[in-house]
Amino acid sequence: MEMNMDLAKKIVDTCYEDAKKKGLDMVFAVVNKHGELLAFNRMDEALLVSTKLAENKAWTAAALKMSTAELNLLIQPGGEFYGLQNFQDGRVVPFAGGIPLKSGDKIIGAVGVSGGSGEEDAGVCQAGVDYFNSL
Repeated sequence: MEMNMDLAKKIVDTCYEDAKKKGLDMVFAVVNKHGELLAFNRMDEALLVSTKLAENKAWTAAALKMSTAELNLLIQPGGEFYGLQNFQDGRVVPFAGGIPLKSGDKIIGAVGVSGGSGEEDAGVCQAGVDYFNSL
């Protein structure tokens, strides 16, 4: 399976519906395996800062082939990747809400969500991942 714009839109739409059901105002982004933005949506009342955060969470998950929540554990003082969040002019985002999308053992893209708490972002992001995994 390859990531394309139609699939990316469906993942974003799934995240949107999950956030709406939960009463959250969020931003959603899906990138391909190269970190290029394919689909994006911002709910009307979502925080402006969440626009770049959602895209960069997706980019981070694709670029590092791991969830941003996992990365957060590795960048703590004494961690294996301590300081990595300062790389790429701050584009690396270590907050929960970015998850890679895999087809078999290959990363084909990633989804990023921002606008709530880390737990809320990760939960809505997981809804998009669950939709993708159901295909």
